[in-house]
Amino acid sequence: MQFIAKVLRKLRLARYFNQRVSLFENGRVFKVPLLGDLGYGNLSLTEPWMTSLFKRLSSIFEEDGFVFVDVGVNIGQTLLKLRSAFPDARYVGFEPNPTCVYYVNALIDANAFQNVSVYPVGISGKATVLSLNLYGDQNDDSAASLIENFRPDQRVYRSIHVPVFPVDMLTIPERIGFLKIDVEGAELDVLQGFAPQLRDFRPVVLTEILPVYNDENVARLERQETIERLMRDLGYRCYRVMHPNGNFAELVPIDSIGIHSKVEWSDYLWVPDDRDTRIREWFAIK
Repeated sequence: MQFIAKVLRKLRLARYFNQRVSLFENGRVFKVPLLGDLGYGNLSLTEPWMTSLFKRLSSIFEEDGFVFVDVGVNIGQTLLKLRSAFPDARYVGFEPNPTCVYYVNALIDANAFQNVSVYPVGISGKATVLSLNLYGDQNDDSAASLIENFRPDQRVYRSIHVPVFPVDMLTIPERIGFLKIDVEGAELDVLQGFAPQLRDFRPVVLTEILPVYNDENVARLERQETIERLMRDLGYRCYRVMHPNGNFAELVPIDSIGIHSKVEWSDYLWVPDDRDTRIREWFAIK
């Protein structure tokens, strides 16, 4: 079925068909709905290093009352990776793109996932409506950003109006054990919003922070440095996740993200001080 689906897409006929295909991931089988052009990104999950990282942190993921919070759900790739490693993990996601929310709800229904909630909103400092800029011609564009002019050299294909809310206006289970953030430049807003939970519940945090590239990119550099100060003040250590060729290799402790142009250096694990010794033991970090 995957072969037929890919042929239909190559022939530009996918938009006329809805179907379900099977995905085999980490020894488990999932149903992937293909709704017109939506869902093809789930036929082959990218970033396999993330599943490996989750499994290496199994002691945290298996704690009583554990909740995984995913800010920037897109079409549910992280949800599938999480459930492939921990089938019963409780999951709460946030996604402002209505196309992605529609698709992820179909994915949840297709697999009869339990203990999964998706909020159709973004996270910000106040309740308002913002523009979500899409940099690709697909409505589920994973590079879409709420940050104005985040990619000044790229064309904005389309902007859509989306709701955003402060964390304290939303009902989130108290015991957040892991917070994953992939929001294309809006990481600072999300981390500031979750600061009380980071202070009280000490979850491990995984963020994508795209490169600054050069010191002329002042806005990106200022946001990055503000994130670093915030996380230091909250008592977190930073590790760069190294994943050459898409496979997890190691965690490298760093004092500063700095200015660089390596996209493969964009993933960071933030570890609370009280968990740091155990993390270093688990990953053999000296």
